[in-house]
Amino acid sequence: AKTGKDRVVLLCDAACTLLESLSRKLGNPYVIAGRGKSALVNLQDPWEEVRKAAGLDHEDPEKQVHFHDLRRTFASVATRLGYPEIWIAALLGHSAGTVTAGYARADMQDDPLRKALEATGGRIAGLLDGSINLEQEAKEAKKKAKVRA
Repeated sequence: AKTGKDRVVLLCDAACTLLESLSRKLGNPYVIAGRGKSALVNLQDPWEEVRKAAGLDHEDPEKQVHFHDLRRTFASVATRLGYPEIWIAALLGHSAGTVTAGYARADMQDDPLRKALEATGGRIAGLLDGSINLEQEAKEAKKKAKVRA
């Protein structure tokens, strides 16, 4: 965290599955391992490698995909799914205006924030793995609109 304080970050099932599939460094308990037995602290170098491997490394800095763009993408997808801004802020871990304290955490499966997290993460995973076809969705939406008219 920017403040130096530890914080809890909610992850959807798709993200947990991906993290569980990563190979582990022998003797290091962290999912994203640093040197020795520590966690990786600086993600800039690995992010540059990911960006290059994905073909997203542009010479023009304005066109580069930055690590923080992942958070913006999550927020944009959640917004398009219709979740309230205050929920999205809570899911992103923004402390101001968060609603997380207002929800009982006894049953995370019935938590509206958990449902929003899973729907948003699932949508992103589907877009990435190709199981969601935006063109097909648009065609189906047009057909529904014609039927209603």
